[in-house]
Amino acid sequence: MYVVPPPPKRSDPGSSGGSGDLRVYETWKGSNIFFLQGRFIFGPDVRSLALTILLIVAPVTIFCVFVASKLMYEFSNNLGISIMVFALVFTAYVSFSL
Repeated sequence: MYVVPPPPKRSDPGSSGGSGDLRVYETWKGSNIFFLQGRFIFGPDVRSLALTILLIVAPVTIFCVFVASKLMYEFSNNLGISIMVFALVFTAYVSFSL
């Protein structure tokens, strides 16, 4: 797997360019947290992300196990399967967008 090397740090303040070689996330003054060299940005409380994803995924899992699985047997022309697929696709979209 290819990993992008981190940008070089400028240790000599007298050289040309000043802080032009630093990326925006390295000079960010806010309280955000950056991962993977600025590709992911999170708020100051990253721990709440796990709870948020759990509160999204848990009801969908319960729905798929108890409701959608029974709908697959009730409807004959794959309508029950499409209900479960839509629920899973929308959950994946919401989780990814989060």
